Amino acid sequence: MAEERVAGDRVRLPEGFRLRRVDGGLVVDCPFEPPGWTPRKVGDQIRADFPGSAVRYDGELFEVVSGEGRSDSDGVRYRLEPWDDRCRMGPPVDLGPEACRAWHRRFARIRLEEKQAHTLSWLAPLAGLLPAADQEALESRLGVSAGRATLLSAGLFLLLSLPTAAFGLVVLLVPDFAADDSWLQVLPALLLPAAYLGVESWVRFNIVMSEWRPVGSLPVVLAVKGIRALRALLM
Repeated sequence: MAEERVAGDRVRLPEGFRLRRVDGGLVVDCPFEPPGWTPRKVGDQIRADFPGSAVRYDGELFEVVSGEGRSDSDGVRYRLEPWDDRCRMGPPVDLGPEACRAWHRRFARIRLEEKQAHTLSWLAPLAGLLPAADQEALESRLGVSAGRATLLSAGLFLLLSLPTAAFGLVVLLVPDFAADDSWLQVLPALLLPAAYLGVESWVRFNIVMSEWRPVGSLPVVLAVKGIRALRALLM
């Protein structure tokens, strides 16, 4: 029967991590995949085994032999064995409280960015109205395509503005057309804004289709720049 005991208190890992010593090696339960932990690649008749990542724990060196998902949670269970000195070793990864806390922060940041990117993907038509530099910054940070945001934005507002402008013109020229529908009577007031938005969206759509670069909406760009200039004056 394999010898198993919980590691001593000399190195206490943060909540979410659990470590046990089994037959001279370690079994480490992690809430996620720690960066730099690569399990051993088993060879075949042609290729030799390729050692896993080297991990330093409490002054001892171990090799990441395997890693598999846990049946009782979303985490990963790793099996580590003492490092074979005959194998070539890269820079070891430290396993300790500070490293675990750093991994937690990194994982939390990645999850937050994934949620932000998912939310932004639904808000892409609105993000596509922002200045080009802001769209590119969002692409760099969250991986949401700036060109796609402009394309969705221009396409959506083009589809919305053209019927609005067309019906507004009809109601303006033929007042009886909206005599029985009070909501249609507001369309002439939207004629000029809808016409402008339609023309601008058409221009933005053609630019992004031909050059695949982000283009913001002029009113939004001017508003954003005005807010930033005002903020700079007040600070």
